[in-house]
Order: sequence, then C-alpha cells, then structure tokens
Amino acid sequence: MDEKFKDNPDNYFKIKIEPLDDIPLEHKKFQDWDFFWSSKKMLSGKELDMISDKLKVNRLPDMFFGYNRFFLVYSKADFILEINPIEMIELTSYAERQSKLVDKDKIKNCQFDSKNDDINFIYFTPPDVKVQYHNKWKTIKVERDDIQTMNPVQDWTFTSSNMGKISKLSNDKLIESQYFKDFDLMHKFPEPSLKYTEENLPVSMLGRDNPILDYMEINLYEDELCDNGLTQANFR
Repeated sequence: MDEKFKDNPDNYFKIKIEPLDDIPLEHKKFQDWDFFWSSKKMLSGKELDMISDKLKVNRLPDMFFGYNRFFLVYSKADFILEINPIEMIELTSYAERQSKLVDKDKIKNCQFDSKNDDINFIYFTPPDVKVQYHNKWKTIKVERDDIQTMNPVQDWTFTSSNMGKISKLSNDKLIESQYFKDFDLMHKFPEPSLKYTEENLPVSMLGRDNPILDYMEINLYEDELCDNGLTQANFR
C-alpha cells in the first residue's frame, strides 16, 4: 500500500462489490502505469448463496475468491484492464463461451477504437478434459427407459477462456475512488489504438540482469474436482 494511504483508511481506494458494500484496493505505481488489487479470503457459504443466482453457471468451485480483483491502468490513454473471477468463472459456461467467441482470423486486421465500451471477446476455447475412466463409462450399456442423456452445459474442470476485460477508465467504477477524485473527466483522451499482434512476451528480459521488481499472487478460485485432480485459477 502506498505510504500516504497507510495512516488514513479513508484514503484507501474502494470499489463496490456485491454482496459487501466496499472493498479496499492496494495500489502501486510504476512510471505512467497504476496497479490496483484486492486479495481477500474466499467467500463464505452465505456469500456464495447471495451471488450464485446472479451468475451464469450451474456450479461454483468449492473455494471462490469473489472479492479479489486486479486492475492495470494507463490513464493517459483512458485504458484499464480488469481481472475478475466472476467474469472468469462465467466463461466456464459453454453458452457464454459461444456468445463471446470471435474467429481469430477475422480480428487480425481489425482496429479497435474507443467507440467500444469494452473489449471482452475470446478467440480460443480450452480443450475438453476427460477423467481416466471416461471410456469405460461410455461403453456401459444401461437398458432403462427412465434414464436420459444430458448434454453438458459447463466445463467440469472450471477451465476459462477469460483473458481479462479491456475498457475505458472514464467509464469504469474505479474512476470514483479517492485516487482519482481530482481526475478531469472532461479531459480529452487520445483515442486508444488496440490491434491484433503476434508478438511474444520478451521472456528473455526476465533474467539476472533484469530482476523482478515486484511480485504478487491473487487467488481467484480452486476446486478438487470430486477427487479427480485439482484446478486452480490465480493471477501473478
């Protein structure tokens, strides 16, 4: 947490996340980039019940850290990237995946401008994972008329296609925080220029000559998959 916010809790960055009223965010700044995040304990059973009916999935993981968030902000371009466990878990629904799926070839030459409120599409879907006794179950013959074959509606491993949501800072709830209280909403932002690229991350820079300046890990959700393995979603 920044030094100026340690002594005065009223200056913490806060955002409203159901079912609680306010969640405090920690903050770090590097050059022109701002990093905001919350890292709290998993939701209680009561809190899960309060939000489960509003989510577009049939089942939530056993451990769900629904209050945890990460925001990457570049205010000079009115840019914000959000990592949100609720949006991530909703993309384990096959119907939600299909509604947001875009052909990768169609976006290679596209130019995305600020007319879009957010860029929240996906261009890949994770492969299906089968348990080791899948084939045995498929070959079992059941001669009963009262058994129906059900089509799956959700990824049972909770694997998500979510890559974060890109949107405009001026339209985001984070703009209401204490940090941006003097932020000029009438400021003329440069038009964000987002385009498809096949450039790789410069992994070679993560060497001894360029040590990691800071590190954090934010839990999003976790489940033991009914003793069929372990799935974890976190952000580093």
